[in-house]
Parts: sequence; structure tokens; C-alpha cells
Amino acid sequence: MSNESQYNEAKLKVTSIYSIKESKGSALGLEGNQSLYIVGAAIIAFLFCFIGIGQNWNAMTLVVALVTPFCLVIIYLGIFHIKKPPGYQFDLFSKIYNGSDFDIRTKEHKENPYLKLQKGSNG
Repeated sequence: MSNESQYNEAKLKVTSIYSIKESKGSALGLEGNQSLYIVGAAIIAFLFCFIGIGQNWNAMTLVVALVTPFCLVIIYLGIFHIKKPPGYQFDLFSKIYNGSDFDIRTKEHKENPYLKLQKGSNG
């Protein structure tokens, strides 16, 4: 038996070579675009810092101004994004606003007035 026939008979697992399509990527332990929230918090923190230095804020106020954006972003990511399904935030706000979440069961609908008229004229 030749080497060629051994390779042809072998059952090889077929895998995609384009793993970039399957992976969202990760940076700093955050998947996809979640790390951009941290970058945005850093930009806002530095803006607060420059504003605080210009306004002669004391050191404690500057520290609070630097830490607050990071804390808010980490809380936001923890509640809505990290280890949550893609539509979690939308579904949660929909449930809060509408009083119920997505339901596959059909709702009671009013009868179509056109069909009422048809039933009345036929029988």
C-alpha cells in the first residue's frame, strides 16, 4: 500500500482556515469591541484630569475624576456585556419598559372587522 492511498483512506477532520470569521478576538480579557469601552473611559478620564488641573482641583477630586469613568464602564460591561448573550441589553430594557420579555406564544388579537362583516352577510 502506498503512502498516497493511506492519505486518501484516512478520515481527516476538515477545519476552516479563516478563523478570523469565527472569532471576535479578545484584548485585555474582553471580547470583541468591549475593550473600546475601556479606551473611551481612559480618554474621558484624561479629559477630566486636564479640566481639573485647569480648574485647580485638589488631588482627591482629580483621583475621583480619573477613577469614575473606569468604574462606570466596568459596572456597565459587567451588567450588560461580559458573559451575556448578544441581545441581553436590549431584551432587559424591553422587559423593563414593556413589562414582559419576548414571548413566543401568540397574543389575543381582536377579530378582523372585515371578516366579521363577511360572516354576517354569509350566514
